[in-house]
Amino acid sequence: MTDNRNSKRTLIGIGVFILAVVSGVLIYSRGQRPTIPDASVPTPTASGTDSPADGSQTQLEKYGLSISLSEGQDQPQTVDSMPATNGEPLSPDEVSLLLARLPALPLDSSQQTSFNLPPESPPPPRQGNVIEAAFPPFETEPVIGVDEAGPLKVLRFSPEGEIPIAPFISVTFNQPMVPLGTLGDLAEADVPLKIEPSMPGTWRWLGTKTLTFEYDSALIDRLPKATEFTLTVPAGTKSVNGGVLAEAVTWNLKTPPPTIVASYPINSSAPLEPIFFISFDQRIDPAEVLKTIKVQGGYQNVDVVLASQAEIEKDEYVNGLAVNTLEGRWLAFRATEPFDPETTITVTVGPQ
Repeated sequence: MTDNRNSKRTLIGIGVFILAVVSGVLIYSRGQRPTIPDASVPTPTASGTDSPADGSQTQLEKYGLSISLSEGQDQPQTVDSMPATNGEPLSPDEVSLLLARLPALPLDSSQQTSFNLPPESPPPPRQGNVIEAAFPPFETEPVIGVDEAGPLKVLRFSPEGEIPIAPFISVTFNQPMVPLGTLGDLAEADVPLKIEPSMPGTWRWLGTKTLTFEYDSALIDRLPKATEFTLTVPAGTKSVNGGVLAEAVTWNLKTPPPTIVASYPINSSAPLEPIFFISFDQRIDPAEVLKTIKVQGGYQNVDVVLASQAEIEKDEYVNGLAVNTLEGRWLAFRATEPFDPETTITVTVGPQ
């Protein structure tokens, strides 16, 4: 049986091969056949037209496809509109009938729980420790860390040394210096502290052991600058307890001098009768500052005076500087005589 099957397959393959060869020969023979021109198709003439001379219809006109192009037009599309339907709500009876058709929901006891309340929030933490003590404290209790027996001492004082700003002066003793009933403003003669140079101010006791001094001024709320103070608690000062200060306590306090912020004219040509302008970083007394100014023209000292308001307003640039500078922090001055042309002017500010 196996040999017969193999023989049949061989015969079928040979047959297919023969058919393929015959088909190829036929196709090749047709491709090599010469093309015979159709007598009905006219040969193009030299003029480029293919129409016959007798005006008969050509093969192209007889069997050709003629296409004519033109502007297109929109074709209206017909849309079928659905008719609107007016709905009516179901009545309660109809709703009940629909719900009755639904199967009953199974009850699961594991899914039925009571309302789950969140745990109660703890109270907010309190900072620090709570100390149980009576308020106000008993007046008979002694003050911790203060020795009210023995000699009088100065515990602390401020400010001291060179400081940029000094709002007030204070000194604290180790014993009460005044009774509680006299905590008002004091006169300078009633305080155990001396300030040199002397200046107007207000003395106050903060409690019975701390003395303060504030400078009185309608212009500033601090001690004057450019000043060196000497403060002294004299020896022999007594407290209300009878304590005596054995030695004087002295310290120094110095506020900074004024610093020049701007000046005019500088490193430029100036008129023969210029108005000089100088501004500072703090309030000044123009008349006192003018005493420290030396002006030289060609190595010769020149007398100067403060410029009047009219003279300042006449100079547009100097007037602008004065308007844009804080009040009390500038001065304007001029020489009493005009300078010679081509003269070098030197201005020196400070102690001479």
